Amino acid sequence: MNRKGIFALIAAGLFCFASAASAEDLETTLLNLEKSLCKAVQEKDKATFNRLVAPDAVIVEEGRVQEARATGFEFHVEQVQIKSYELTSPKLIKVSDNVAILTVVSDTKATRGDKVLPARHHISTTWAKRDGNWVVVHTTSYPLS
Repeated sequence: MNRKGIFALIAAGLFCFASAASAEDLETTLLNLEKSLCKAVQEKDKATFNRLVAPDAVIVEEGRVQEARATGFEFHVEQVQIKSYELTSPKLIKVSDNVAILTVVSDTKATRGDKVLPARHHISTTWAKRDGNWVVVHTTSYPLS
């Protein structure tokens, strides 16, 4: 193999390594933001919730599509008491440089009034980079058996 061929192989390998590292960094970033969002809900921190959730974001939960900021915050923060949560099994789908989907399994101890809520959910969150910041534009949650 000539020098050009070797250089091309090295360059391709470096590109693949850089892309994998970039996706790994993005997964860590978005997972940390997802944890910050959960903490904001747990601590009833509306300012952080609104910073992380886009004004036009929607949430699909219990078979309904809702405005995430209005209905989502009202439901999750004002009606639900989150005792603890753990996010596991993160998977990232990088759609573009400005859009990514993060899926996690959430193990949560929560109540609404006297009712204990399902403890294990699959959550799929679409994040978009707007004005240099990652924000939630869509999230879907459903209980796991």
